[in-house]
Amino acid sequence: MAIRTFTRFIIHVSGINITDTIFNCDFSGTILLRFFVISSDLSHFHAYHEANYIDKRTADAIMALKPEQISYEQACGRIPVNGLLKLAKKHHLTPTLLDLRNSGDTAGDHNRVVGYGAFGFE
Repeated sequence: MAIRTFTRFIIHVSGINITDTIFNCDFSGTILLRFFVISSDLSHFHAYHEANYIDKRTADAIMALKPEQISYEQACGRIPVNGLLKLAKKHHLTPTLLDLRNSGDTAGDHNRVVGYGAFGFE
């Protein structure tokens, strides 16, 4: 069995808007179009049910490829998430919700939770 090699392309975005430049590049036919990992928490430190409501709205915006509907309160990593949504729309990718939960589902405390979502794009 042969092991394939690939090149990592790491973009760390923190408070500066470089995603329009990166995501306007033409990656068609490259591994970059096939594999992106974007990481962001969703809502922060709301009560469990309020966080579920906020995170559901965020997930709906991601599924609809509508970056303009995602605020910083909904995702602290809004800039890279929205860049990915623009890329997905440009290349006609379809999102799939893999999982949506918050720390209250895993750690038990429902008073102040942090939301998480996992999405795939094909």
